Amino acid sequence: MWDTLRKAMGNLWDAQRHEDEYAVGVPDVSFGARGVQGWIELKQIPRWPSKTTTLIKLGHFKKEQRAWLKIRQIHGDLCWMLLKVDKIWMIFSPDKFQYVGTTTKDDLIRSANKVWIKTPEPYEFIDLVTKQEPTLNMALQPSSQP
Repeated sequence: MWDTLRKAMGNLWDAQRHEDEYAVGVPDVSFGARGVQGWIELKQIPRWPSKTTTLIKLGHFKKEQRAWLKIRQIHGDLCWMLLKVDKIWMIFSPDKFQYVGTTTKDDLIRSANKVWIKTPEPYEFIDLVTKQEPTLNMALQPSSQP
């Protein structure tokens, strides 16, 4: 998954793969592009379940990983989870993580920020991952109440 993404993106970004067994929750990829930095957690499931009512389980997307990404997003980092199932790639912002691993195929696809059949289109991908999700920065806004 990483090799495919890295080749597709080419020089549109500077990205580094992270494999750290000691730092709990650190995502798989850090990137810099268009003057911003961010993080992407990569997840892959080989195939969809045969029944459409089956919940898509993602046991390897741990609560520590979700928390790390959400906290970093609140503090200004751009954070995403990229999921590949069979030939379908889906990307999720932290406000949509609750759907990952808890819903059916159709609901998961509907909840994604973007879905690609086969490899993500590089310019669409960069446009998406370099834009701040406004709903996630609400925690940083000063309160208007006393």
